[in-house]
Amino acid sequence: MQTVNAHPESTALPLILFDGTCRHCHWMVQLAIRFDPQKKLRFAPLQGETARDRKLHYQIKEQPDSVILIEQEKVFYESTAVLRSCAYLQAPLSWARVGLIVPIKWRDKVYRWVAKNRYRWFGRYETCRIPDGADLDRFLP
Repeated sequence: MQTVNAHPESTALPLILFDGTCRHCHWMVQLAIRFDPQKKLRFAPLQGETARDRKLHYQIKEQPDSVILIEQEKVFYESTAVLRSCAYLQAPLSWARVGLIVPIKWRDKVYRWVAKNRYRWFGRYETCRIPDGADLDRFLP
């Protein structure tokens, strides 16, 4: 976790950086959108220019197997990013944040196991999949 000067385009809305080619990640983003009708979260694929810019600004090391949450100028990775993101969602998904009481070593071990196998289990897209329509405004390039 790291705190730095505010990014010029920052807003109070948390930003989730996700693997835009991962089918599992895409499905999780769609689930988050469904349980976030107040549009508290924004999203950007790790393969896009927003992620590239934020990685540089926040000095984020390359994390190809990690969801990254940027929240109030702090950067969170892996299971912490996922569980903190759940706090912005409606119940029952918001209840998942209770998982933060589990030691990070254990949480991240499970997270890394899923991340390592996600393409084999769920598949991948050839290109980043960005939703269209009503939720397009929640996605940064």
